[in-house]
Amino acid sequence: MTRRTDDDGWSPLHYAAFSPLLNGFLTVRVLLKHDASAAYIVDSEKRTALHMAVVRGNLLAMGVIMIMCPASCELVDTRGWNALHYAATTIEGLVAIYFSRWIPKFDKLIYEKDNDGNTPFHLFAAFGNFPQRYLSSDWRHAYRNMCGLNKQNLSVDDILVRNFP
Repeated sequence: MTRRTDDDGWSPLHYAAFSPLLNGFLTVRVLLKHDASAAYIVDSEKRTALHMAVVRGNLLAMGVIMIMCPASCELVDTRGWNALHYAATTIEGLVAIYFSRWIPKFDKLIYEKDNDGNTPFHLFAAFGNFPQRYLSSDWRHAYRNMCGLNKQNLSVDDILVRNFP
C-alpha cells in the first residue's frame, strides 16, 4: 500500500507529509520504517513527500524524511525546484534554511539552480523572505559568490534591491 498512488500521483506518504498535524509526522515515520523507498515516489509534477512537507511547514516530517532518506533531498520537480526552492516561497522558509544546516545533503541544495537558473537564494529574495540579516558571514559570502546570475542575468543582490532591467 505504501507505493500506491492516486490519480495525481500522491502516495500515502505525500498525504502524511502534507498533514500539519502531529499524527502526520507519526504516519510519515511509520510509512518510512515499513518502506523507505516511498520517499522517492513522485507525483504528476515530480514532487516528492519531502516537497510536500516543506510546502506545509511540517518540520517533523521534513526531519524524518531527510534523516531516513537523505538522497531524496536531491530530487527536483518539473521546474527543477528542490526542497529549498519550495522553502524559499513559504513563510516557513527561514525555518527550513536553518534546519538545512543540520543535514549536510540539504545544505548543498542552496547552490542548485532550477530550470530558470534561480537558486533558492534568488527565490528567497524574489518572494521577500530573504534571511540575509540572519545568515552567518559564511553564507553571505556563499550567496554572493556561488549563486551567480539566473537566466535573466539577475544576481541575488539585483533582486533584493529590485534592480531589474
